[in-house]
Amino acid sequence: MFQYLLAAMIAWCAAIPANIRPSEDALRPWAEATANNCGGDVKRCTFLVALAFEESGYREHVVNFDCNDAAWRTAHPATWCDGGEAWGVWQLHDGPWVRAGLSPKRASPDQQAKLAVALPEGAWARLTRRLAHGLADAYLRTHPYSP
Repeated sequence: MFQYLLAAMIAWCAAIPANIRPSEDALRPWAEATANNCGGDVKRCTFLVALAFEESGYREHVVNFDCNDAAWRTAHPATWCDGGEAWGVWQLHDGPWVRAGLSPKRASPDQQAKLAVALPEGAWARLTRRLAHGLADAYLRTHPYSP
């Protein structure tokens, strides 16, 4: 499952401009954390990495929490961020973190994946879910999964 998710993430990230495109090494922890926590359902797992892609593009300034630093956002006004109000690659707001007893600041990929897996799809905006389902479904159709 890990290799399948990583391949999907690499394929989607190819559309990101090279100067901000995440490397394969940067994507690995997210593919591994999702694969280890998503319960083995390829459709659900692929949807979850697609959802993170739609939310963050796995861009470094989101992954390393720069977006959550007001001074960094001020110094980089043209950079896409969710106003510093959401955390991590799935761009979760404070509520889910607090309810899970976790601090979002510097949460590991594994902690973020566990939280994303535990949340209902309705935790994300309808448009984001629709885009993520479309991305995941298209990938699953063109790249059948075989364990």
